[in-house]
Amino acid sequence: MNHNHLDTINHKRSSTLSTTDLSLQLICCCLYLLNGILSTLGAQLNLPIKYIWLLLFITATIPIIHFSINILQRKKPQTALALYMFFFQLLVLFYPAISSVFYNKIPYLATFGKPPIEAFYFNTFLISAFLFAVTLTHCLVKITSNHTLTKFVTRPILKSYKIMRTKLLSLFTLLIIGLIPYFNHGLTGFAHKLLYGRHGYLQFTTQGLGGALLPFLSNFLVVIACLSGFTLISSNRTSTLRLQHKLGFWFLFIFTTLITLSGGGRTRIGLIIVPLFLFSIFNNYHKINIKKLLKYSIIVLFCATLISLMVQVRYGGIQNLTQSHNIKPIDFTGNNLNNEILLIVTHFKQPIACHSTISCLVTPLPNTFAQFATSPIPRSLWPNKYIDPSFGKYNKFRTGHTGFGSGNNVTPTVIGRYYMLYGTAGVIEIGILLGLLLAAADYLIKLDMTSDNLKFAAFFGLCLLYYLCQTIRDFYPGFIYSYLLLYIYWAAA
Repeated sequence: MNHNHLDTINHKRSSTLSTTDLSLQLICCCLYLLNGILSTLGAQLNLPIKYIWLLLFITATIPIIHFSINILQRKKPQTALALYMFFFQLLVLFYPAISSVFYNKIPYLATFGKPPIEAFYFNTFLISAFLFAVTLTHCLVKITSNHTLTKFVTRPILKSYKIMRTKLLSLFTLLIIGLIPYFNHGLTGFAHKLLYGRHGYLQFTTQGLGGALLPFLSNFLVVIACLSGFTLISSNRTSTLRLQHKLGFWFLFIFTTLITLSGGGRTRIGLIIVPLFLFSIFNNYHKINIKKLLKYSIIVLFCATLISLMVQVRYGGIQNLTQSHNIKPIDFTGNNLNNEILLIVTHFKQPIACHSTISCLVTPLPNTFAQFATSPIPRSLWPNKYIDPSFGKYNKFRTGHTGFGSGNNVTPTVIGRYYMLYGTAGVIEIGILLGLLLAAADYLIKLDMTSDNLKFAAFFGLCLLYYLCQTIRDFYPGFIYSYLLLYIYWAAA
């Protein structure tokens, strides 16, 4: 089939919203707008805040329910917005919504004192404004079918339709590069990094500064794990791989995943597990049944338990496994990110990166693009490279140290960071950008997976989607480079 014709067919199928999808997204936008108005008037009218939280929670649940119904009906759904709202529910909305409705109180960090009543209402206003911007932008892009940029970016992936090009030899070469950061202090240093959790981890100590070469090289391990897992899932039905090749890909996948897991970061291991899990579902979504749903549920529970155990031992390392009385099967530490948003709107009322209304309106997106473009440049080559002022300032306030030289730091969430930097305008603008990127991810995910390249394009869309979901914790460029290297490998192979 002609390349342009196939591209046109896929573009039409993946770009448009059904009447139901459009109606539900517009309803959500109206409800977010209503929630923002109620939050603005809440303090003056003494409105019960639990009803505002309940409305916010229900509104964010609508795309998730619609997504679930489509999956059960074996229809390909609008995935990106639903999955984003699922993660947002899990990380931000769940705890305060449940606590406010059933216990009539909003959780907050008592160490810093109880926030004033106005802060509780402004907290819900800011979240409503952000979700309104995300949902409306996603909806408008899908309505206009404007995916010119997405098609330009994906054309290198879709430029030919031939057999899978992932080669074992090239992946083993990348493995050597990816292991350099772990062996920079010899075998002893390698063992230390694996066994001692964040005390030996090399990603977190440089996150705020950005641009360290060794952490950047470790991104190749994520590339290898993703490519190996993608190859195994794609060839599962067709049996196009020989046994020795399958064993090689399984070795690479397990080895690089375990190395990544040893670091203790939930987000980093999620770069591998989440897109591959979702791809395995979408690769067989037309064959979904109760048995498969049960199988996927068991996998999710196992992964959640494994990651929970990993988080509990990451500060002291694997040796903490011997202290069984400190280990819980499931631990939800760090899953109430609204605490951070509420703390920021209480204590950081003035933007720290702009000092006028015009600059706060103009600078958020250019500064974001500049940070993403310059982050890979080693600071040794550019000592005066930009440092996000919110990182050290918030960590100093929150933990007593800046987080630059420590294996532990606190992320203020995407809403909190952009409010600290640019005020309400920054929150709305980053919501617009995320809405655009979610629409781009949807475009890729809904491509018909009729060839290896189209399958990879859909898988890359799922990778982009997971990256956007993890930015709920912090919209930071570091984790995107694993997927950019993945894209470059496939497009150049």
